[in-house]
Amino acid sequence: MAGISAVHSRHDPVSALVAAGGGAVLAVIAETSGPSYRPVGAMMAVLGRKEWVGTLSSGCVEADIALHALEARSDGEPRFVAYGKDSPFMDIQLPCGGGLKILLVPNPDLEVLENLKEHQSQRRGITLEIEVNTGRMELTDSVKSGLDKNILRIRIGPELKFFVFGKGPEAGQFAALVQTLGYENLLLSPDDETLGAGDLAGCDTHLLTGKNYPQDLAVDHRTAIV
Repeated sequence: MAGISAVHSRHDPVSALVAAGGGAVLAVIAETSGPSYRPVGAMMAVLGRKEWVGTLSSGCVEADIALHALEARSDGEPRFVAYGKDSPFMDIQLPCGGGLKILLVPNPDLEVLENLKEHQSQRRGITLEIEVNTGRMELTDSVKSGLDKNILRIRIGPELKFFVFGKGPEAGQFAALVQTLGYENLLLSPDDETLGAGDLAGCDTHLLTGKNYPQDLAVDHRTAIV
């Protein structure tokens, strides 16, 4: 699956669930069929009828997911809801033509999610396992992913991180776009005007004072250098 940002909480369902401190619902894609806007393991935090963080489609089913999530919260039991292929809701169509099977977990384990956030902050891969009947969660080192009988496994790796080097509007606009998408980023430039544009867009910035690569930048396999 696509990883989850540990920096920008407005895009991060896990951070939103932890911040809510209980009473929220985790919605996660358990299975897909045909084309899908988001992959298995994509998450959404439902905080209220019209309040959620994250997306599981191109925007066509999120409001309905929220309604079912609140019903699951009221019942206190996990449940599945399906859209598209094999769905009972024929009046709700997925533009991509595929199918989604979504697991709703009311009041997810906050301790497990906090531990997950710690792994994310350290950019360490981990697997979240959810018992679909009970909603019980644990973190494991399993490399498997997907729905297997009564266990949904979600392999979560580091989110993409961008180091943007440059000067002028191209560098500033690219960093702003990355920021808008919710990815961790750092704009590095010798130019104060470029850095100022990055600051206005909410980007982290760094003034370059020499031609050498800064030695304090931590780079891993999920880091893009532009």
